[in-house]
Amino acid sequence: MDLHTILIIVVIAPVPAAYLILWLSNLFFARRRVNPARWQSWVAVFVWTLTLFVVVAALTVYISVLSGVAGLAFLFVVRMAFARNRWQEQRALLWCLSTAAEKGLPLEQAATAFAADRSDLIGYRARRLAAYLQSGIPLPEATALARIAQPTDALLALRVGQEIGNLPAAVTLITRADTDVDLAVRAVFEKLIYLFTIATILVFVVVFMMLKIVPVFSKMFDEFGILLPAITRLVIATSNVAVNYWFLGFPFIAILVLLVFGGFLYYLGWLPRDLPILNRLALRTDASLVMRSLGLAVRQGISLQQMIGVLSRVYPRSSIRARLGVAAAKIESGADWCDSLRDENLLRSIDVAVLKSAERAGNLAWALDEMADSTLRRIGYRMRLWLNVCFPVVLLVFGLIVAFHVIGLFVPLVSLIQALS
Repeated sequence: MDLHTILIIVVIAPVPAAYLILWLSNLFFARRRVNPARWQSWVAVFVWTLTLFVVVAALTVYISVLSGVAGLAFLFVVRMAFARNRWQEQRALLWCLSTAAEKGLPLEQAATAFAADRSDLIGYRARRLAAYLQSGIPLPEATALARIAQPTDALLALRVGQEIGNLPAAVTLITRADTDVDLAVRAVFEKLIYLFTIATILVFVVVFMMLKIVPVFSKMFDEFGILLPAITRLVIATSNVAVNYWFLGFPFIAILVLLVFGGFLYYLGWLPRDLPILNRLALRTDASLVMRSLGLAVRQGISLQQMIGVLSRVYPRSSIRARLGVAAAKIESGADWCDSLRDENLLRSIDVAVLKSAERAGNLAWALDEMADSTLRRIGYRMRLWLNVCFPVVLLVFGLIVAFHVIGLFVPLVSLIQALS
């Protein structure tokens, strides 16, 4: 047997059987509306992993390495689409619970109704949520036990709503869509994917030319006793330097890979924002959520000192909870709440000036919401500004690299034709 036959028998053949087992298990448990067995989850993981391996291996063996990389990227995109769809469904469940609380309906009935016509994973988790709520577990804890993942703003809304006893108001005010930031992050991620793809193809093309084309040119010119043009010798020397000192470009490649991987985690909702660098980058978005929560407190007639104390206990991110705890301690000792939050970098000086003026004028709730929205819009503007400045520069650098190699490999043909004519 050759390699292709072994690949088909050993690797590709089990895929239809694995998908058949997964489909039968889903059908079995969907009809009974019960908890899927643990082995079913392992089967699903095995099927997706096997599919990933088969696609990449088949494309690599039968076509090329670039095809395998393209297949891997396509599967990642499909996984991101599934994750984004699941995120939207979980968001819909949150709004369903908020509407039920606003109408005075039991939350467990709302979760049961949401899962009534669903046999997928979110339907199963909604039924688990209803069971936990019926047993008396509070909504934030029941959501965690049912493994219904929510972004930071949704978790904050659930916890704050539980603390103040007004879930609909918390969900409405805190979880408003941050379209500016989300669209800016998407644009940056799309451009990073594009640059990463171009850089990968460029590296493969340059390596191919240096290994296959340049040696042929050198041999041809040696046979005719002609010296290679200066620009071609410069291309060869540059390539040799790149090969010998490749580690000098490793930081740029590592940063690009980390940014692409971070964007992928952002789309999946798995980005750990409490890491040392990420928590600084996400500080302004957290500050906007804090301001929205304080605006909710003003509308509900809750003192700002009390709300800051609540946030210091229930905020989803530990680094922000620590900042809020320090601010709450300063407020208890008699400091102004605006100055305390500014000392912890949760408010800027311009925010403090506007909020103090609004507090004197009696428009504090409106000012807190406006400053929160302004903070997010400013983040989106800055991200788009850097993107519009840096992206053309990087493309220009890539274009110069391509032009340098194309000219360096085209000039020898002209020189050879002139020498032989």
